[in-house]
Amino acid sequence: MTQLERVNPYFSVWLHPKRTTRYILQNKSFFFTMIIISVGFIGILLSLLVDSELYPTLPIWGIILL
Repeated sequence: MTQLERVNPYFSVWLHPKRTTRYILQNKSFFFTMIIISVGFIGILLSLLVDSELYPTLPIWGIILL
């Protein structure tokens, strides 16, 4: 297996998710992995809420507070 180059997970996860995942699993702790998953989950949750029926009735700050 080739040596993985050092990547900044916060930036590379958007452009190269597979390479970033490999790097995190091999070089970072479990806590760091959970932080990255949580950040991704927040983004997915907000995009799903915008597409749902809550968006027209709640202001954006109300959705973020959920």
